[in-house]
Amino acid sequence: MVKLKSIENKKLHTAEYLMISFLICLLPRLFFLKDVYPLSVTGDETFMFMPAATWAGLDWSGNAESYRYYGYGFVALLTPLFKGIENPIILYRIIVGCMILFQALVGPVSYYIMKRYFAMKNSLPTTAVSVACSYLVFLRAVYAYNEFIYDLFVWLIVWCLLELLRNQNHKGKKAVFTGVLMLLLVYEMTIHSRAVALWIALAVTVIFYLWVYRKCILSIPVTLILGSIGYFFSQKGIDYIVNMFTNAASNSEIGNTSVSFSISSIFSSAKAGIGWLYIVLGQVNSMLLVTGGVAILGAIVSCHMLWKSLLRKKEIVEGLEIQKNYFLVFSFGLAATAITILGQAFSWLPGVIQTIETGQATDGMRAVTYLRYYGIYFVPVLMLGIVWSVQNKNKVKSYLFPAGLITLILEGFWTVFILPYISDFNGTSWDSNVFSLTNGWEDTIRIRTYLPAVLIAIVFLAVFCMLFIWEKQMGSIVLLCALLIYSYGFNCIYHEGERGQINYTYANKSYEVFQNLKTEVRPEELYVDNTFFPETGQSLVSQCQFMLKEEKIVVGIPRNTEKTAIFITCDPREKTALLRNDFLCVQLDENEYWYVKGEKLQNALEGMGIELNTYLKNTAKIPLTMVSSDVKITGNGFAYMDSNGEEGNFLYGYSIPFSGGVLDFEIDMEAFSWENDVLGSLQIWKNGSLFQEEVIRSEEIDEDGHLKLQMEIETGEAESIEPRIYLNYGSYIRLNELSFERKSDKYAIGQEALETISKVLKEQIQEGSDLGYYVKSFADGGKLTKLEEKIGRPVLKTQSADVDALLAAETRENLLDLSGDYTLQERIAYYDIWVKKSIQEKSGYSNQYGILADLLRDEKGDFFQLKSGIQLPAGDYKITHILSENLEQTEAKVQIYCYGEVKEEKQLLMRKSEEATVMQYQIKVPEDSEWEFVLQLQETCPYTEKIFIQKVVK
Repeated sequence: MVKLKSIENKKLHTAEYLMISFLICLLPRLFFLKDVYPLSVTGDETFMFMPAATWAGLDWSGNAESYRYYGYGFVALLTPLFKGIENPIILYRIIVGCMILFQALVGPVSYYIMKRYFAMKNSLPTTAVSVACSYLVFLRAVYAYNEFIYDLFVWLIVWCLLELLRNQNHKGKKAVFTGVLMLLLVYEMTIHSRAVALWIALAVTVIFYLWVYRKCILSIPVTLILGSIGYFFSQKGIDYIVNMFTNAASNSEIGNTSVSFSISSIFSSAKAGIGWLYIVLGQVNSMLLVTGGVAILGAIVSCHMLWKSLLRKKEIVEGLEIQKNYFLVFSFGLAATAITILGQAFSWLPGVIQTIETGQATDGMRAVTYLRYYGIYFVPVLMLGIVWSVQNKNKVKSYLFPAGLITLILEGFWTVFILPYISDFNGTSWDSNVFSLTNGWEDTIRIRTYLPAVLIAIVFLAVFCMLFIWEKQMGSIVLLCALLIYSYGFNCIYHEGERGQINYTYANKSYEVFQNLKTEVRPEELYVDNTFFPETGQSLVSQCQFMLKEEKIVVGIPRNTEKTAIFITCDPREKTALLRNDFLCVQLDENEYWYVKGEKLQNALEGMGIELNTYLKNTAKIPLTMVSSDVKITGNGFAYMDSNGEEGNFLYGYSIPFSGGVLDFEIDMEAFSWENDVLGSLQIWKNGSLFQEEVIRSEEIDEDGHLKLQMEIETGEAESIEPRIYLNYGSYIRLNELSFERKSDKYAIGQEALETISKVLKEQIQEGSDLGYYVKSFADGGKLTKLEEKIGRPVLKTQSADVDALLAAETRENLLDLSGDYTLQERIAYYDIWVKKSIQEKSGYSNQYGILADLLRDEKGDFFQLKSGIQLPAGDYKITHILSENLEQTEAKVQIYCYGEVKEEKQLLMRKSEEATVMQYQIKVPEDSEWEFVLQLQETCPYTEKIFIQKVVK
């Protein structure tokens, strides 16, 4: 009776500590849930949700074009949520709540493992270690990923292996737990395809155990039957999911459906071996950085034990049962870790090689700090390293010196060889940001971002070891828990959590307006721009699809739709083509823009107090992540950018399409030092030529070093208005913000060269001829008064070829539209003068074959070089080559390139006419291509003198 009571008390005692561990792992995480907003990694999360959304009857096919596989085993359970919950924020927080639960459950599971299989008698340190295991994660539960449940099931697999080992002498239980193990592994395959590493690790562990102990821990028949059947059906599940969303010929064409890499990549470059070493040692060292160096203890203890096992030392072979438990977890955990690191070292190697060769960090350098894949496999190893150290207080002291020495070597290698490549790259800094208090979305990433993590790893490990020497193990474990909980919270606030909050600001207003709008009228088509958020690089399409989950989204720009439609974008640049197609537009908030077609839709929005315009009346910041520079710059690219004193274009490359009117540009900058009174200039380029310039002078800098400079421009339609900042040598500045405001659509037509234009019109256009100004829409805000006064005759706005002569803005679209009925006579200051072909049949710019292609090129240069290109909107075109008269051949081959790749190849006959020898063919620029489609012609015939392009009107 006393014995039974003692057992009951012991169970109650264990249950209490299990609950304590669970609550410590759960409650702090719940604190962050209130600040969670959808989505954080928009593409990955949307792809993961797509099966559940589809099974719930929703149409998310708009996301299918770039679909990547993200499992189905877990997401299938979410189907009722997608069916029953309309509010995306509530839905998302419930799903994230599940992620929190999965991570919190690691605490009691690891506690149970330590108690049951590793004889941890003292509950307090066991609880502390279990909490550390729960918080040593590489994704924080402030967003939704299939990895949260994947990680929990890794712990269940560890438990099952230990229970299997415990029942080796009981044939029935051995078969049952082998079956459970197979089911767990198969379920992991349905969650993520990289679970193949678990199968390989299991095979390594079974073979290793067989070598050491001369026994097979698995039931072979159950393994072969259940494992084969389960693996087969898990792969069929992948086929089913992939076929739901793609027409891929095989799964290998879809990302994440399989794990593959090429060992031959290590021989691809002289730098490949170095890159491979950087990845392996970088990932190992990154684990030390996030654990304050403590991971090295788990690594050394486990590796030493497995080495003795390989040699079949007597203390291992004839050791206690607990020794076998250590062997099993160490062997499985390290095998999975090694397989994953080595796999990544080969698959990510090309990006690392590129960085080494160029000196500029690429996204591939994330491989040197990528703990997300292998981290979960190592955590049980670290847990048992600490457990072993607690249970072997005297033996552990012999490991402390090698641990410290290896840590110093790794940190030295990291600092000297790897950090120089990533010192200003934010993609690898997130774990180090924790220790330098760096906000990766706002602060500059530099070498001092990384160094505190290195220092803390060394100092923390020293303190941890000293506490062990002084037999203050509880204090050292609590210190580790504090470090990991702090790191977890910091990343929740300043990394994954903030990323979700930033993304949310690009769709929250659209969701709010659409919810009100759909009670009155729904668009026949809902389009979303295929673009990305400048701060986080996440997808607007995926974000909008989740927020507007009941709507079918069409990806791209609605070019020729005649239906009622809404186009959502976060790009502040005006979509002039839509405005010409009866769309009206509005800026909903700082980040969201709508273009709306259809009277009912437009009236409904205006009834809600939303003012729609015929032009994009907006105030916007130019994303610094989307600009280019000819000089070396520093800064994080999100919040600001710093110059280094070189002369050249500090900022350029952000082109703004413009339908005409008044634009106001403003720069907000700080000047640190300068060598000349003139630091540089703010320039405005129009259609590739300098249009207006404002000098930046030192006298305009205030006593705090700040400078704000404004420039207003007034101009007509343009394909591109491009702001640039040019700096003189010795000017060290920080650009905080470059913004623009569209003040009006009113402008004086021809004002850029009014005298010249009016003179040419009076001299070359006969009296009595009708003269018009060509506009795409009668809503064009151009004013003709000054031009009419100068030439002394009326000028009519027109959208058709119904006048004798036309003045038109110098744009590619106008060139293509007008060349069929008109001859281009003159080009003056961003304007073209056209006359009817019945009056003038041809000129040096155009003839019966269309417009001279040279006018449409992206860059100056030889037509037949791949670097040169012709920019064309979607449509059908006839291309005519004017050939040399002295031709012996009668046919030639033409290769047509699109963005550097062969689009098609044509074998053509040459034909002679009275005027010239020509070669003609047609091309089609697809509707789904972006405006500014670049077509490149690679010519095998060297005799072409000119090329003309004519738009084919159906």
